[in-house]
Amino acid sequence: MLDRRRTLKTGLATLACAAAPLASRAQQKSRVKIRYNEVVRSMLYAPAYVAIVKGYFDELGLDVTLATAQGGDKSVAVMLSNQADIGLIGPESAIYVQNSDSPVKIPIFCGLTSTDGFMLVGREKVDKFDWRMLKGKEILGFRPGSTPLLFLEAALRQNGLDPQADVKLMNNVGIPARVGSWLAGQNQFAIFIEPDAAQLELDGKAQFLASIGETVGLADYTTFMATDKYIRENKETLQSWTNAIAK
Repeated sequence: MLDRRRTLKTGLATLACAAAPLASRAQQKSRVKIRYNEVVRSMLYAPAYVAIVKGYFDELGLDVTLATAQGGDKSVAVMLSNQADIGLIGPESAIYVQNSDSPVKIPIFCGLTSTDGFMLVGREKVDKFDWRMLKGKEILGFRPGSTPLLFLEAALRQNGLDPQADVKLMNNVGIPARVGSWLAGQNQFAIFIEPDAAQLELDGKAQFLASIGETVGLADYTTFMATDKYIRENKETLQSWTNAIAK
């Protein structure tokens, strides 16, 4: 549990951008409506939720509406179809779109979390976990190409396991069905994020084995993006957004 708490604190990264006292100026201007889309609902995104609930966006003249996509691919689709102004997605999404034929790109303008918040869990308690215990086993992973899966694969490689040959990654279960799939007895190991990881452990349905974030180390894990056109035309708005998150 201590490892989990430490990882969550690390994951709620403090942004590098210093907040500027823009509240008085924002009050003199008309409020800017922002359609904000997050990839999933996660306690790791607490700074964004706090900025909404505490009125930090309001102070800077931003009228924010929040929607949850339930998947990076869905968030990207929303961004590219102009159904959202700002998206919170894994950084790999910006790379995928940059390398695609899409005329619209979604550059990163601000970071939020600085490591992976997923936990590796098993069905049985292990006194001293060794990653080699996963060899030949089935692991409930995540959508192919997604940030959680990329970080899990990195953790496996760092511990001498080939994700394609040494384990069987089950990546075809949708986000809403992951807990149900685990409770139904599928797979011997899995990765879960809070609060699912803690709840499964409290219910005696899973045993914490390792923190993916602690294993892999610091890295930009979820980032704020906007289309290249939106960034060009709304630089002051995006700076205000960044200031609110930093606060």
